[in-house]
Amino acid sequence: MSKIIINSELSFVSAVGELRADFIEHKHLTLGWKAGVDRSVQVNRLWGAMYKRLHQFGLFTSFNDARSYCKLYIAVPILMRDCEDFKLGWYEHFAHVTNERLLEYMGPNKLFGPNGFPVTSLFSRKQGTEYTKSIADHAYFVENNVSF
Repeated sequence: MSKIIINSELSFVSAVGELRADFIEHKHLTLGWKAGVDRSVQVNRLWGAMYKRLHQFGLFTSFNDARSYCKLYIAVPILMRDCEDFKLGWYEHFAHVTNERLLEYMGPNKLFGPNGFPVTSLFSRKQGTEYTKSIADHAYFVENNVSF
């Protein structure tokens, strides 16, 4: 399955070319599309830069460790607070799992693929904003050696 983002005349022409080539090869296509922008590439880049910065502080051994930590300890609580179904499912399937294993699930793994367990992809815009602020707050406290 392909995902094509069309945001210019050039990408539109390219998409039509890809569709034509796939149709010629397979003689059958199933299409769907949505107008507007999904969670933006800019948000993903921002979060990536934030994970990288946390790694650069020396708190995490890698970018993926920083991302896994943020997903597990910041994103999961946001979803558990806001979505009763997510909360019930989390307790049913993950309550018995160690934190070490949960961190593995949040990063690239065989079970959930290269992006890990889908947490931030379930966010509303409001939740994404809260997540971004929470990561920034965490980074600020670390960078300025603020402790409680």
